[in-house]
Amino acid sequence: MKLNSMYSFFILVDTNDPLNFHIEMTKMNYRLRFSALKSNHIRKYGKCANLRIHTHSDTNKENDTLPGYHNVLKSNYTFYLLDKRHLTSEQANEHKMNLIKHFMKPASAGRDKFKVSF
Repeated sequence: MKLNSMYSFFILVDTNDPLNFHIEMTKMNYRLRFSALKSNHIRKYGKCANLRIHTHSDTNKENDTLPGYHNVLKSNYTFYLLDKRHLTSEQANEHKMNLIKHFMKPASAGRDKFKVSF
């Protein structure tokens, strides 16, 4: 028998580029999870908004793309709670993937880039 747990799904989104986003899924309070993500980002990269990451593969060029949610947190961002549901871990992962697919649709596909909807 699979047990259901309460999962929260929230989005970190760049307010200047709505296609730059990260969707997070957590069993803990979503505000605490957001705070942990933000603290981890500040610990790794500091509070500087204009980060540059140097790679070992090409020392003459700078790469300003950060892994995962760090790319959003370096921008002018905000976060929204998208959903809370009692789900199994498999259902929660599937729901997260569906949310990501939904938000990746271009605005011309019926999605208003300034309106969060689900």
